[in-house]
Amino acid sequence: MKFKILVGGISTLLYATIVSANIEGETSTLIFNGKITEATCALATGSDNQIVDMGNVASNTFRKTGDTSRPQAFSINLTDCDTDVAKTAAIAFSGDTANDNTLKISGDAGNVGIQILQDNTALMLDGSTLSSSQTLADGSNAMQFSARYIALADEVKAGDANATAHFTLYYD
Repeated sequence: MKFKILVGGISTLLYATIVSANIEGETSTLIFNGKITEATCALATGSDNQIVDMGNVASNTFRKTGDTSRPQAFSINLTDCDTDVAKTAAIAFSGDTANDNTLKISGDAGNVGIQILQDNTALMLDGSTLSSSQTLADGSNAMQFSARYIALADEVKAGDANATAHFTLYYD
């Protein structure tokens, strides 16, 4: 009998503790913002954070300011494109630049930069100037570009010559 009373007393005490812990506090509001958009294309696996291999280029390739290496082709691939939503795509590139159309390199090479080309023309790297638009097809699409080294002075110093560019896709 003492056992039943003891258990009953503990149960009542636990219930009173739990109930007393639920004290109402302040009331506020949650605001949810968003937008439902038409689906454009998706960036294909491998096109995000891709590495463009510039290869090994001899420093004597660059005899004067403006000399360039052979362009290295790369593509930015899109999937799941729907031409009912977007008919064309273009890209704006940006990065740490040596001038309007040349990326600064990191590494111990000197007097050289990297240009991104479309149809053998160096693109602006200001993040707002768009590449030429490409007409999209339903499904998968590949946007073709290339990159090359360019001498920024008459004498290029050998060493690692890497750069990073960012890009944003625009649809119309």
